[in-house]
Amino acid sequence: MSGSSLDEAALLVEALQGAFDFAGVERFDVGGLDVTVLDAGFISGRRVVIVVLPEGSKISIWSSRRAVAAGLAIGGGRDPLIVIYTRRGRIGKAGYLYLGYLAHRHGFDVVVVNGGPGEVREVLEMLSKTGRIVVREDKLYPVRP
Repeated sequence: MSGSSLDEAALLVEALQGAFDFAGVERFDVGGLDVTVLDAGFISGRRVVIVVLPEGSKISIWSSRRAVAAGLAIGGGRDPLIVIYTRRGRIGKAGYLYLGYLAHRHGFDVVVVNGGPGEVREVLEMLSKTGRIVVREDKLYPVRP
């Protein structure tokens, strides 16, 4: 793991500049997890927040719980979309299942992106164009059905 969540958020904002505007940026230390949350406002009527973790983070039950808490602190309300972004990160099976459980139980959608900023752009553009999250055949984003 290298850099901080703030460094990664700065790279992401720079890459998405012009396509998407961010209403706010807030850095959290959620139970020892370095998190920066970008508030993308409303896209196709959905409140969208991007929870940025340091590069190479592993998303486990522990980190997924904290990332969701940070996302809900900013994007709470009805039916938000939380995008958890960690460039070159990975998600464990337990973290994947736990995110699905949290999303179902608390009524939000969650997407994990571990590629570059272009993958975040794809998710947001598809939401903007279609009003829903569309997963490409060659990508796997955990989302609730």
